[in-house]
Amino acid sequence: MYFKTLCDFWQTLAGQADEHRREGTIRTWLSSVTADDLKTRSNLLALTSCLFPHRRRDRVYGLREKSLADIAIRAWSVGHSRARRLHEWQSSYGAPDFAATVRTLVEEGGEVAHVHGPPTVEEINHVLDHLASSCPYSSPEIRASFQQEIHSPRQGLIDMLQRMSGLEAEWMCRLILGNLGQVQLPEELVMNFLHSALGATLQVHDGLVDAVASIMSPRGDGESSMQYQHTAKWRPQLGTAIRRPTFEKARSIQHCRQLLGRQPVYVERKYDGEYCQIHVRLLPAGYADIKIFSKSGRDSTADRTALIPTIRRCLSIGKQDCQVSTGCVLIGEVVVWNDAQQDIMPFYKIRRYIPRAGRHLGCGRDSPPLAEEHLMIVLFDCLLLDNVDCVFEPYMQRRHRLACVVRPVPGHAVISEYTTIDMSSSDATNQITNRLAHAISHQWEGLIFKPSEATYLTLEGHQQHQVKLRKDMIPGLGDTADLVVIGGAHDGNYGASEWWTTFYLACVDLTAGGADDPTLQSFRIVAAVSRPAITITDMQFLNRHGKAHYLTPFDVAATPHIETELTGQPPPTAIFMRPLVVEVVGAGFDRLPNSRFESLRFPRVVKIHLDRSFRDAVTSEQYRHMAERSQHSDINRDGTSFQHWLSRLTECVNRPDTSRSASRTASGSAKSSRKRCREIEEVGGVK
Repeated sequence: MYFKTLCDFWQTLAGQADEHRREGTIRTWLSSVTADDLKTRSNLLALTSCLFPHRRRDRVYGLREKSLADIAIRAWSVGHSRARRLHEWQSSYGAPDFAATVRTLVEEGGEVAHVHGPPTVEEINHVLDHLASSCPYSSPEIRASFQQEIHSPRQGLIDMLQRMSGLEAEWMCRLILGNLGQVQLPEELVMNFLHSALGATLQVHDGLVDAVASIMSPRGDGESSMQYQHTAKWRPQLGTAIRRPTFEKARSIQHCRQLLGRQPVYVERKYDGEYCQIHVRLLPAGYADIKIFSKSGRDSTADRTALIPTIRRCLSIGKQDCQVSTGCVLIGEVVVWNDAQQDIMPFYKIRRYIPRAGRHLGCGRDSPPLAEEHLMIVLFDCLLLDNVDCVFEPYMQRRHRLACVVRPVPGHAVISEYTTIDMSSSDATNQITNRLAHAISHQWEGLIFKPSEATYLTLEGHQQHQVKLRKDMIPGLGDTADLVVIGGAHDGNYGASEWWTTFYLACVDLTAGGADDPTLQSFRIVAAVSRPAITITDMQFLNRHGKAHYLTPFDVAATPHIETELTGQPPPTAIFMRPLVVEVVGAGFDRLPNSRFESLRFPRVVKIHLDRSFRDAVTSEQYRHMAERSQHSDINRDGTSFQHWLSRLTECVNRPDTSRSASRTASGSAKSSRKRCREIEEVGGVK
């Protein structure tokens, strides 16, 4: 299949807003895909990799707009004026995004002569694999597959771009940037159309490469066929990441009961660490091949080698009492344990002990590791044991297998603690309330509810989801702060319907007592929110207000002094000169990367305060005190903290359930302020 055929399909789909028409276009295009386009493994993998780039978690390119601009300028020998236009590109509402700008640049240069013929989808996939091989964050398999390649990855991309038309170059840039815009395809429909077994296989295998490889059975003559052996291919495989199940988020204790129904459940502590999926294959003479996959499905073994001795020890590998014969797959959470305090440390500590592709990121202002601190694995599931596919067994049985296989090593490898609750009992609500009060008073992140009879995965029928419950999801219980919406930026990933889709939240530093002019103040950015952490209605309202009162950061003389604690995020492209105050809720506080500052975790805007000035927002010093109180107020040995939270949770249970309307809370203030909106438009001249 030619790449242009795929680009034409994307372009058509991008111009259609009606869902019914979009589905018709998708079905029509799928029916035009021929058997020759899918006859080999490379054909199917190349097409699905382009249609669903987010499924290729093994590929990381390490290129953003600035680097792509340099490559595009080299590829087409762009003149100075057009090169400056590409370098000075900024994401903003109404303006072409970077990929569209590249297309315009190519089309201005005239028609492309296809010396080597128009590029195919397979060639595009090869170039993307080669490009990803140079990034240390790509999978080890991708990085190793091009070690003998003579040409550099960037030169390969330049050669490919020189063969492309403007339309092809635009969508090539979108693939590299991982942003296909509004072209989001229904995965189940497309996957099942391309291959009847692909959708079901992806229910088990997390990686697209492994899923495609498992359904393409090799023939004796070395070619590939579309034959599929159900019993072998749907099984989890050692060394291949298994897909994680989806979770439901409960918005109240009543909502939690509704989601779980009337069945027995395991209630576990939600550990504040990093997910890991451990694959162990036993080898002769007491050796073992151990792979550790991260939450994203990438092979992170090289970054977590410190865990391997602990894994060998808790499984008794090489000893007579080892309960594993050939191999196993275990699920756990990696945390930092402090021997002196006999407790799990805050989440930010983990970045000191687990690198990313060999680099410790975000540790610029963290304290060095302590001698009494080290990594610990908390294990809570067994997905494969020898020849038994545990993913299709009830959770109760999987917990039993885990207890038989793992020998806990205190402070290094433990099995997660749990309790059981029968959701059909009349006392279930009280049991949940007590358990959640215990969790909050001990500063746990929350609770996880897992149905006792539910399988980890299912290939057909309804999947019983696991349920998360945190205090910040319950209205009125999370940590809250009134912050200033000081600026905004446009992100094409969230559509082009608004000027700003990301909003920057700041504390205020009062440097001019009594002044009501923002230009005389200093602000410190401590968070940024976008969808879904802000409702569409609130986003629209902030856009309408901001259009009347914004300046660009280049207007240095008129804008206030702004510092930021978000070191890894681009600065705002607009500064609001009449900033509004919003109520923000989060799940406790955690230290920001490369900073000594602690800010709300998972911040969400729940209310816009139209009756408050920016001077009513919290100051940086007040924000620090809030973080200290949040982290230390619940540590109380006399049980008063538990009783306090039990009382508050009981009040929440006794009042009417507002979980269904909780998502509309933030938009209520905007809806009730239409008159204020009209006044702003009249004064500011917004059309």
